[in-house]
Amino acid sequence: MPEQWCINEVNAEFVCQMEDVLDLYEEPPDEKYPSVCLDEKPYQLLEDTREPLPIRPGESGIHV
Repeated sequence: MPEQWCINEVNAEFVCQMEDVLDLYEEPPDEKYPSVCLDEKPYQLLEDTREPLPIRPGESGIHV
């Protein structure tokens, strides 16, 4: 069986932080300040959706 976790205690701090996340999801899209959301579905993405750009001399290929 895979390792799993659960929320042991729902307290005021947890609810406050969860409300902050839910408020963020309700905000309209803003190109200047994009939101990045992650889904926890167990999918492994094995292919690129577009052709990757070649790395230019002097670049590491890692963009933050």
